Amino acid sequence: MRPRSPRKTARLAVFAAAAAVAVGLLQGSPALAAVLSNGGGSGLQLPAPLPSAAPVDPAAAPTPTGAAIAGLALAQLGRGMNGPNTVDGRDFLDSSALPGAWCAEFAGWAWGSAGVPLGGLNGWAGSFLSYGAAHGSYHASGPRVGDAALFALSPGVATAAATGRLGRVQSIAHVGIVAQVSATTVTVVNGDWGDGAGGPKLVRLSTYRLDASGAGTYAPGMRQYIAGYVTPAGL
Repeated sequence: MRPRSPRKTARLAVFAAAAAVAVGLLQGSPALAAVLSNGGGSGLQLPAPLPSAAPVDPAAAPTPTGAAIAGLALAQLGRGMNGPNTVDGRDFLDSSALPGAWCAEFAGWAWGSAGVPLGGLNGWAGSFLSYGAAHGSYHASGPRVGDAALFALSPGVATAAATGRLGRVQSIAHVGIVAQVSATTVTVVNGDWGDGAGGPKLVRLSTYRLDASGAGTYAPGMRQYIAGYVTPAGL
């Protein structure tokens, strides 16, 4: 067996560390509880969504990849567009698709840093919808830790995404990372997210109810409509 390269070994170490951190956070650590208390292209036709949401068992442990994605995302809380991120000290904005808008860049960074291939993703939140269509991993409900959560500014766009009738994926307004699914709530880590009071756009948490987490539902904690979820290929 060939020895691993130093670069690959380092990457695996980051992955393992992120997964370990996430498992602790996602299993009700006081640190996360304290934070929570403070509380592409166009015209792509999507496959039909899951006929009924696969029930999410809040007690089920996330997959290693999902845990690593969540751990990496949570570790960036409070950081801005220029980071520095906790992996290599760089920023989150690596493309010029939407200068100054970096929610998709952040979500892609979290996936990529956990070892998920990013083919087809770019600076548009809607590119995650295209990714979900290409990999058959879009689902209208049943969020899972590590998923990209998609949001829209209108119920029409959210419903169109869920039914495969969205004409322009650029109509998706925002994407975040599902970091926790509890018995009652879904927690999302968002890049490029304000505090609703004019504060700077940073990496911030938002939550909404698990029993109202399907596409087309308004999420007060997000101030937008849920447009579904995309699971990384192979998760």
